[in-house]
Amino acid sequence: MFSLKVKDVTHQLGQNEQTLTASLNSWKRSKKVWFKTGPGPINQTIEPFLPVALIPAMRRNWNVRLAGAVSPSLLAGTDHIQQTIAAWYPSFRTVKIRAKQLDRAADTASRPVAAFFSGGVDSFYTLKKHADQITHLVFVHGFDVVLSDKAKRREFADNARSIADKQGLQLVEVETNLREFGDRYVSWLDAYCGAGLASIALLLSPRFETIYLPSSVSSEQLMPMGTHPDLDRYWGNGQINIVHDGLESGRFEKIEDIADWDLVSQHLRVCFQKDIDGLNCGRCRKCTWTMMVFEALGKLADIRTLPDQVDCTLIKEYPAQTISELDRITKSFQYLQASGRNKKLLDVLEKMVADGRQRIKARQEVGNVAPKGGLISRILRRYR
Repeated sequence: MFSLKVKDVTHQLGQNEQTLTASLNSWKRSKKVWFKTGPGPINQTIEPFLPVALIPAMRRNWNVRLAGAVSPSLLAGTDHIQQTIAAWYPSFRTVKIRAKQLDRAADTASRPVAAFFSGGVDSFYTLKKHADQITHLVFVHGFDVVLSDKAKRREFADNARSIADKQGLQLVEVETNLREFGDRYVSWLDAYCGAGLASIALLLSPRFETIYLPSSVSSEQLMPMGTHPDLDRYWGNGQINIVHDGLESGRFEKIEDIADWDLVSQHLRVCFQKDIDGLNCGRCRKCTWTMMVFEALGKLADIRTLPDQVDCTLIKEYPAQTISELDRITKSFQYLQASGRNKKLLDVLEKMVADGRQRIKARQEVGNVAPKGGLISRILRRYR
């Protein structure tokens, strides 16, 4: 069996910047993966590179060899992570991890609490929920915007910094090229996004006691995906607790909870489209569905970063594909129906709810007779 080797960890200090780099070497391929951030304590061991390497290694059935030491708690956690992912996705295999055990002194000192923050609905919900605890927001460059788009990255980071300043918080920016390595092997959303966030958490583990990772769905809507409550907390290394947050609420409830917050009206960013003017394009699936919920709540006109009207022709192009989406569109329809507003959108949503129920029911019925672990079954599970 081939091995994915992680070695040559180096820490370089620059002016107002520090970089942690390692070499990831697989069969006939070598990639330098790096993290850059500002001044402050960071984890200079090989630990932040373990999540980067492990998920692609599982997909390619490579053992992982680390030329450095890893905490026993992190090594133990990866056993659970591997078992969980392999149970979800038959194409992923459990692999061996070879590394020395890190003898880290117990740290009993109280440290700050942080939250990953992109500027979206889930981020704002977690920030509001834990406003009495959170002291830092962590904004990551290189995940949802390519590193080469420096202007757009700066615009989004400035938006996050403005939010932090208004809340009296500190913003920590981290830049990484880890997706340039992982995207070659695995799907970001299905298997890798949680590992990517975990690598950032491990990098910042000397600085924070806890970091919140906002959930994108409620507990009733959970499905196999890269960030998940059965995965995220197991990436901890004994220094930092990674908390998958917000499972008690779906997207509709989260928007309802933050809809009156002036920070949201000024700074909400939900769009991941390329080549857009401003924070949101106002026409993609994420933008349109977010606008739908705000309109159902009677709050869309207050959101300055999105158009003030839902395009009823456009929204028909984005039918409900998952139980989570069906829940959101059903509640939007019910709220609009009760308010008596926007009859045109109400009629569109009524048909979309009926079509969505039929579509998802048909998929579930086919899934019940599909061979377990087969391609059809896996696709159906992805859309439930």
